[in-house]
Amino acid sequence: MALYDKYVLITGADGPAGFQLAEAFAAEGARLALTTRDVGHAMALEPHIAHWLIPPLILPCDLHYEEDIIRTVHRTLRRFGRIDSIIHAASATVPSVPLMDHPVDPWRSALAVHVTAPFLLSREAMPWMIRQKSGSVIHLIDQAPEGPLRAARAAIIELTRQLAAEVRGTGVLVNCLDQDGRGGGGRMDGVVVEAALWLASRESGDRSGQCIRAPELVRSRMTPRPS
Repeated sequence: MALYDKYVLITGADGPAGFQLAEAFAAEGARLALTTRDVGHAMALEPHIAHWLIPPLILPCDLHYEEDIIRTVHRTLRRFGRIDSIIHAASATVPSVPLMDHPVDPWRSALAVHVTAPFLLSREAMPWMIRQKSGSVIHLIDQAPEGPLRAARAAIIELTRQLAAEVRGTGVLVNCLDQDGRGGGGRMDGVVVEAALWLASRESGDRSGQCIRAPELVRSRMTPRPS
């Protein structure tokens, strides 16, 4: 129960990766706010969380829209009074075609979900984190060989660095967690889950503004330090 006193907002909880993270954080005692794409997805999620000891707050939120994101952050704050961590695990599905042949709507959707949404979540939540002098924002990313997801990956890495620089010294940490291709069918390798739990905990120290490969992080933590 390493996160029993933490309040965590996880996006994309109706997807395999987001739900896997939610299960892991719930098992560690965190109080959770979970976003789903719409009310239908929220209702479909409810049977899967009925056995959890601490019921989460489920918030339908279309990450393509600024007003939905603002409403989600402030509903979470009204319920919990604080947000200790935000984990952006939502993802967009786009056709696997070269950019020269790519339709514009999936391009817009990919950038909205993978870049604009984490920017808006940070913009709304980080002032509260600064006031409480602690907080962790984690952007989950993965390999993208081509197309808008590759462009979004580069953009979110740079956004992470800029946000981290702006809040340096406030106690708020911002990082990208690179799954390093450790996913299948949308689910994540346990190494990625372990790395996310660690970054959201007090153990992560002051690491910020980095793109962290999950396997390397877990390996470095397991390597004994020289005496």
